[in-house]
Amino acid sequence: MGTMKYKVGDKVRIKSIDWYNKNKDAEDVVHCGNKVFDNYMSVFCGSVVTIGGVYPHNGYSIREDMHCRAWTDEMIEGRIEETKPKFKVGDIIISDVFSTKDNKGWKVIDVERTGYRLISVTNHDFMYDMDFKNEQYYRLVEEETKPIDFTIKATDTKGKVEVVIPEGYEYMFENGKLYFITKKGYPKTYGECCRVLGVSEFEYNHTATNVWYRHKLMATLDKLMLCRDAYWKLAGEEMGLDGPWEPDWNDTSIKYCLERDFDAIDKNVSNHKGRTFAFPTAEMRDAFKENFDKDLEFCKELL
Repeated sequence: MGTMKYKVGDKVRIKSIDWYNKNKDAEDVVHCGNKVFDNYMSVFCGSVVTIGGVYPHNGYSIREDMHCRAWTDEMIEGRIEETKPKFKVGDIIISDVFSTKDNKGWKVIDVERTGYRLISVTNHDFMYDMDFKNEQYYRLVEEETKPIDFTIKATDTKGKVEVVIPEGYEYMFENGKLYFITKKGYPKTYGECCRVLGVSEFEYNHTATNVWYRHKLMATLDKLMLCRDAYWKLAGEEMGLDGPWEPDWNDTSIKYCLERDFDAIDKNVSNHKGRTFAFPTAEMRDAFKENFDKDLEFCKELL
């Protein structure tokens, strides 16, 4: 296939839907050397995607495609240069130029290399994409902060002080002082896990029939493994490691696992090799099962 233009991690834009419609044949495919660009791949037309693998004799794989298809240079418009965004996912922004007085603004739900995906705060049916060049017309809406009600009860017995911890907080002692800190939660969705790892999101539905069934099984498993990697990254940060936590199966200490037992997904402890969904703590394992139980059930035959 010759010299490859792109490397793993590059952000590239897939060619436009006009290119696909103009060049497709009677079977709705565009022939690109010994590979074809088919109707399934056309859903990515115009999108910015991430190169996930480079194979000199078989083209590229892309992460948003769950590495399912082979892509070639002929299918790609070009590399997207890095741009540092002004806003981040979750920010509420408003424009004094475009917005009316009663508009409460827009929430940033995704950040690509070229711009933002926004959703209306007042009407979630309204979504649109905004280029970075237009961010100059928007400002961040400062969220209103309310004082936290710290309830402290003093008892007469043994001089003890009972402290009621506010919801969503946990406590720590340091240098004789008591601090309330925000309780860390684990990501609950595929999109949140993508943001932890810094990759783009491409959602799959699970209505699988006939020939697509096996494809969707593998896509769902790949999706779950990405979410697992996000949890491992967070575990590494919590444990002060140089990188993500990963199970060391030469270490005989217990790992907390999810695995198939007959027709159910069970929560187990194990120090045996080959457990795909292993975690350093029971809390993390249980949170993963609760948050992704639907996907685990869907592809349990692969576990």
